[in-house]
Amino acid sequence: MRLITLLLALVLAAPLAATTAEDKIWVRYALNKEIAKTALVDLEAGNTASAKVAITGYLVSTQIARELDRKDIEGWHFNNAAYARILLFKETLDWVTVNDGIKNMGTDNREQRKARLAAVKDMQTLASNNWQTLVLARSNLEDARKTGFDRPDFLTVVSSNEVFIEWVEDFLAKDL
Repeated sequence: MRLITLLLALVLAAPLAATTAEDKIWVRYALNKEIAKTALVDLEAGNTASAKVAITGYLVSTQIARELDRKDIEGWHFNNAAYARILLFKETLDWVTVNDGIKNMGTDNREQRKARLAAVKDMQTLASNNWQTLVLARSNLEDARKTGFDRPDFLTVVSSNEVFIEWVEDFLAKDL
């Protein structure tokens, strides 16, 4: 968090050193992007407290990109905000570990099947309780598509994030 505080101070001070108005915007963008990236690394390491900083940083970057008329940057940062929300969802639920645990549960007898079903229902409840995080991620992905930026690698990443959200939505809709 100390690094984020330092970077935030730089965001506020650095534009003073830039010469033109556009230079100041680019400096604001670069520093804000660095804050968001640093917070995302913390989030990827399991620090969910960094999620808000990452998400906010990426959303502020979209506004700055709009000022610069850079649809590519705007689109990527909407996607990055969505990705940070997806990571928050996964970290909050310990998604990977729990899913792996469920997959490795036995189904040889009735007791094992009952235990597995109970674990899946628990996961469904947790996912349902945190669904709003993915609703916001989906909105960010819709905004990413609305930018009109259509480079194939970008669209592939956005689609991948959408597929995860759709998978969770289908999982929640299952009547177990």
